Amino acid sequence: MSSLKKNRSISNNNLSRRKFLGLLGATATGAVIFEACGVPEEELIVESPLNMPEDLVRGEDQWYATSCGISSYGESVLVRVMEGRAKKIAGNPDFPNSLGKQSVVSETNLQMLYHPDRITTPLYRKTKTGDHKPITWDTAISILEKGINDSKGKSTLITKPIRGLNAGLIESFSDFNSIKHLKFDSINNGLMNKTMKSVFDQDRLPYFDIGDSDLIISFGLDFLGTWGPVQYKTKFGRLKQNHGKLISIEPRMSLTSANADKWICPIPGTEMVFAFGIANHIISNNLSSSNQIKEFKNLIGDIDLSSFTDEYVTQVTGLTVKDIEYVINKINKIKESKGKILFLGGGPLEGYKNSAESMSIVFALNYLTDSVGSEGGIIFNPESPIKEFKPSEESPTIKIIDSSYANNLQEWKKETLKWESGETDLLILRGSNIIHGIPYDLTKALDAIKLKVCFTSIFDDTAEASDLILPEHNSLEDWGVDIPEPLMGYQTFLFQQPVVNSPTKGKESKPIYDSKSFYDILISLSDPMLGIKNYKELIEKFTSKLYSTTATNRQGSIIASNEKQFLEGVLSRGGWWNINTKINDNVSTQKLKSINVSNNNVFNDLNNKEFYLVPFLSNTILDGITAASPWAQGIPDPITTIAWDTWAEINPKTAEKLKLEQGDIIELISSTGKIKLPIFPHPAVHPKVIGVPIGLGHKFSGRYAAGKGANVLKICHTELNKSQTFSWAQNTVRIKKTENSKTIAKFEGTLPGGAVAVEPGFPILTVGPNQTADDALHEAHEEHMEETFK
Repeated sequence: MSSLKKNRSISNNNLSRRKFLGLLGATATGAVIFEACGVPEEELIVESPLNMPEDLVRGEDQWYATSCGISSYGESVLVRVMEGRAKKIAGNPDFPNSLGKQSVVSETNLQMLYHPDRITTPLYRKTKTGDHKPITWDTAISILEKGINDSKGKSTLITKPIRGLNAGLIESFSDFNSIKHLKFDSINNGLMNKTMKSVFDQDRLPYFDIGDSDLIISFGLDFLGTWGPVQYKTKFGRLKQNHGKLISIEPRMSLTSANADKWICPIPGTEMVFAFGIANHIISNNLSSSNQIKEFKNLIGDIDLSSFTDEYVTQVTGLTVKDIEYVINKINKIKESKGKILFLGGGPLEGYKNSAESMSIVFALNYLTDSVGSEGGIIFNPESPIKEFKPSEESPTIKIIDSSYANNLQEWKKETLKWESGETDLLILRGSNIIHGIPYDLTKALDAIKLKVCFTSIFDDTAEASDLILPEHNSLEDWGVDIPEPLMGYQTFLFQQPVVNSPTKGKESKPIYDSKSFYDILISLSDPMLGIKNYKELIEKFTSKLYSTTATNRQGSIIASNEKQFLEGVLSRGGWWNINTKINDNVSTQKLKSINVSNNNVFNDLNNKEFYLVPFLSNTILDGITAASPWAQGIPDPITTIAWDTWAEINPKTAEKLKLEQGDIIELISSTGKIKLPIFPHPAVHPKVIGVPIGLGHKFSGRYAAGKGANVLKICHTELNKSQTFSWAQNTVRIKKTENSKTIAKFEGTLPGGAVAVEPGFPILTVGPNQTADDALHEAHEEHMEETFK
């Protein structure tokens, strides 16, 4: 052990923490500072690992299966736990939709569990101008219960889209208390689900058989990045092993486009014209049977496909004849070898005024390639084996919901107008930061509501506007039953269980976070006839029902001799599934309504100073749900390697014309507002497109998110498209250059002057008076960032 002289101090040697960090950041090798720095002995004791103490107690780890809780698609993970603390999250190799892999966002759950800004106790603000003060849970529940009783028929509950038993309990609670239940997602308004209904007559999302396809043509669906279960990433590896091809068509390169064999970059909103051009080639070259052509034409109605010539398609989309020929040649080759072709749509295609038509046309192309209901194509998912159940003979029925999507923008506009007019007395929010995610200002509407209650673990923008804040369990501390969406072609239930002890402190092991289960609170305020005390008990009764339903045919992932063993098996494997429940429905398009195509081009001609604005989901922050996590903030964007910021992607040729360089601060000005952000010249974006990530621009949301970046949704217009959804990808903006610039934090490149900062890794941590080590660490981090990027 190296000993430092006890009486020396940083001040005596004129070395401040700022100077120390400057020295440390001057070179990548300067990660060790020795005695000459004069750091007091009390502040650092380092031991060599060569000679470990004989009495060292080694921990034994356990692995538990549970649900991620953050993923919108249902994701089973394994959590490594040592001495009651979660240490690692990994994908569950036993569960169908994860296959041993985990999404990036699922790993942020560890930091959210032990987050320094996690709310520790219920908070209440008596007046609109007052501060939130700590209160007891008994007081908090009394306030909530009184609010529910006083607002019968004039109350609203907002959650994210939820399925399974979780959704069933929420609906039961809402029905009993006469509460309207709305589901919120910032840009996903259920257009994919509605497309599956209109094109395939399916009430739930199908499974896209990526692994068994030979050619995938994706119109914007980022299934390798921000959309869908992690299984799709694994299946894409299978596609490539089998020498399959991927063509991605979208105006801005996503992670899926980056992995494609060919990225085709059309003018935003013209993808439907390209899809019609493909259909014209397939039909005119006799690449489909007469029945397949009939099915397709039943859907598209009276559209004259012969008008979509190569000349017309290139004129509208801005593409070249070579782009069209590349796609057609690949289709011809696969059809000659009797391979499978899969057409997918999503991403920006869901955010135009013609999104409903565009999505329908793209997915309808699967009829022409005989990819509907077959291997390597669109595989339909079965209904849940349990549609509803009663915890006891006297209790009300709880529905089991296997598909869910968010309310559209038209419904939100109607709802917020009711708030503003004083028709809503109680608003309950859970997992929905509507102030950040809804594109228009909610201040006036929220001020008119008598009581606003927010279930959350982080003090975000919506929590700050609420009167009563109730800290809820992290998903690693809670129970749940979900149905993944999309399924993998067969019936599946995903189970969530507590895998860690609540963090404690002091000799009395007092919990640090005085949180409760959201579902336990709902049960306490629901119909007493349910006859249950908590959510765990309800899940046990549901599992008993699942056992009795499936035990007779002895099928499924768990075969047990009694209910107790069945429950243990379900929790051990992370869920239940039955691969023998695949369906092979044939869809007849004769009973489906024809797609009404009104306009091929959704944008008016741009003037020289305008650009198309294409917002996109961050791969780690998504729409902001994980913005409070420093791990999510610090992971470099896989395309640009940028972290900790919002930026504007602009084509290098466009940047050169505008005399813009990397880091220059610009104003993006739309018809509804403006934001300031640095530019990043990037070839993976159309010359007339500005790409901006969604997710930042929070006023609150903890120390790692507050005040960072900009919220691009606030400059998007709120005009409705045909499906009454948010046209978030159909905006035009002007660029105004400012005199300011900044250094963009990104993984590649060097800092000015060749300095390379060492982060993390402060070999010496200075803890001040009345300061915890955690506070000192975050203070040092802030000084490091300031020193590095000043």
